[in-house]
Amino acid sequence: MSCCSCYSRGHHFVQLFQHLRKDPPQGHMKTSIQQLLRADRAVWTKIIVAADVMQQARNSSQSRNRLSPGSPTEASSTTKE
Repeated sequence: MSCCSCYSRGHHFVQLFQHLRKDPPQGHMKTSIQQLLRADRAVWTKIIVAADVMQQARNSSQSRNRLSPGSPTEASSTTKE
């Protein structure tokens, strides 16, 4: 499963690294590469977790549909002998 396209990831990295060239607000230090990497990891971790939750919900919904009354799977398993 893909979370986003190559273009989206590339655009994300360009925007992320533009922060290294920005002057910080007065009284703050310049953004470090470590800060960018931590921020990037946090974003992708949230995306992966959200994608996993969505996939689990989709799988759960599909399994409920297969076991709903009147479905072919249930009808074949409850035939009288």
